[in-house]
Amino acid sequence: MAIARYVGVTSKPCRVCLVDKDISEYYWDNKRHKARSHRCKGCTKEYVRRHKREHIEHYKQTHSAYYQKNKVRIAEMDKLRRPAHPRPRRTPQDHKRTQWSGFLRRYHRMTVAAYDALVLRQEGRCAICQRAPTEDMSRRPLYIDHDHATGKTRALLCYRCNSAIGFFEEDEQVMLAAIQYLKDHASHH
Repeated sequence: MAIARYVGVTSKPCRVCLVDKDISEYYWDNKRHKARSHRCKGCTKEYVRRHKREHIEHYKQTHSAYYQKNKVRIAEMDKLRRPAHPRPRRTPQDHKRTQWSGFLRRYHRMTVAAYDALVLRQEGRCAICQRAPTEDMSRRPLYIDHDHATGKTRALLCYRCNSAIGFFEEDEQVMLAAIQYLKDHASHH
């Protein structure tokens, strides 16, 4: 019986990648009662992607046929999903603001108001070189510098200073060596 096979089983090898994986890394197999698939989830996803790519015309025809057959029902469902009063059209500026807000929230766990407060605290200047960024320097006026180990925001930097820290991989010794190099090779006027 299929159930008895899986009592106490916590892992099994994938038949494609041959890696022994936890049983939760396998989809349930609908064709076999209470059994798991022979492929792990990763291999299954890759198989489906490849199959769709190789049989794209079949998928297009199937989708088109389904739509033609169910056009009225799909239109009715769309009406139910759409709000009674559609939102006003967004301007490109609204779109950029929304993207910026999402970027801050996703990558820095910060609100636009918190970013603006940092800009005010730094008087709109880079925390390192103290220059106000110009339009030709970058698309974004000031970049958010953060500690890659902790994820904590440190300050706002111009494109050049932020890039320099990145190129030095935040290594103080390398930065100090670069400073010493510049001192050693400074042209004396």
